[in-house]
Amino acid sequence: MKKQPALYSSINPDGPDAYPIAGLTWILIHEQTYTDVQKAQALTDFLYWGLTEGRDAATCLGYVPLPTELRLKAIGGLNRARVGGEQVFTEPSR
Repeated sequence: MKKQPALYSSINPDGPDAYPIAGLTWILIHEQTYTDVQKAQALTDFLYWGLTEGRDAATCLGYVPLPTELRLKAIGGLNRARVGGEQVFTEPSR
């Protein structure tokens, strides 16, 4: 049996009733093709919520949360969204 990469090993649950296959859902956003600042901000704000506070809702629905390293990488990617060359998302200070 082929060994799973560390990322998948960390999200596959153990246990007699666990289904041992996990994958990721990818959300792709454009970095520089948005023309509406409000829509771009709403999109990045929603994705940020999903990667932070929304994690609890996903867990309640039976989804396994993303590993911290991947989650932080995704949050960093939100900072690359631009409208007219201007950054539209700034991570809130904690």
